[in-house]
Amino acid sequence: IAMELLQAVSLERLIATKGALSEAEALGIALDVSRGLKAAHDERLIHRDIKPGNMLVTGDGTTKLVDFGLALHQDGEDLSEELWATPFYVPPEKLEGDPDTFLGDIYSLGATLYHALAGKPPFDANTSSMEELKEIKRQPVDLKAAAPGLSKATVKLVETMMAYRPEDRIPSYDSLIAQIE
Repeated sequence: IAMELLQAVSLERLIATKGALSEAEALGIALDVSRGLKAAHDERLIHRDIKPGNMLVTGDGTTKLVDFGLALHQDGEDLSEELWATPFYVPPEKLEGDPDTFLGDIYSLGATLYHALAGKPPFDANTSSMEELKEIKRQPVDLKAAAPGLSKATVKLVETMMAYRPEDRIPSYDSLIAQIE
């Protein structure tokens, strides 16, 4: 595996220093990452670790998706017994032990987009209890309350990406890219 050398800052650090990003900037980042996820999906890969720390924003504003260390082939089986995920971004179905799909990556990207737009993660997930975390994830997010100046379209986009049930999320990367554009 090879990776290009980048002069970039992680989205995590960008949010930590700037706070909430502008709607245009956050959507531009989401668009770049969605295109990267689509390319991975076309190669039958699921990233499984989408979060602000795995997105690098270059000086020209391009965002690169990195760290495919937990990636899984779509027909592959995760043989690990442990749950490897960041609580803010982990899709609810992962907590239930369901198989990974690209819809989990869409959820995690939605949670990351929420964080970028609101300046804070979508949940207060400061718990080590799996049951508490499952209950937290069952609650619908309210991006409008966290970032009242956003367009209705962006709020709906993020809330659909973060739907609790995978079948209620945006059904494909082509559709996701079209909605972001």
